[in-house]
Amino acid sequence: MTGYINLVFRLGIWFLLTANFSPTNIAIGIIVTLLLPRGPVMSSPPRVWAKGIKDLLLAIPQSYLEAFEILLFPHRHEYVTRKRVPHRRTSGMVFLDVLLITLTPKTIVQNYDPEGWYEIHHISRKAEP
Repeated sequence: MTGYINLVFRLGIWFLLTANFSPTNIAIGIIVTLLLPRGPVMSSPPRVWAKGIKDLLLAIPQSYLEAFEILLFPHRHEYVTRKRVPHRRTSGMVFLDVLLITLTPKTIVQNYDPEGWYEIHHISRKAEP
């Protein structure tokens, strides 16, 4: 079961990256997802995945709003913050966290510290204290 979820997840990322649903691209995506190496599977509870997917769906409209805001108003200030990684996060959930943070145009993860921190670069209209 986990293998199918992993395959669908990787294929979904492929479609997000390529934005192409032609039969050729679907075939290439399936081949790529099957050829990618698989690590040890550490599963998270379904409620954790459900929250992550809900957050991802909410981040998509937020990313559009932020993109328009960047186009309309100058964002001349930047700063770096650190955010604590939730306790006992699996590698799949860490990937989802990084994807969520980086999906929005005003933030990007610069570094993941295995000791439990994300280093996040932000841009803003106003200087942060």
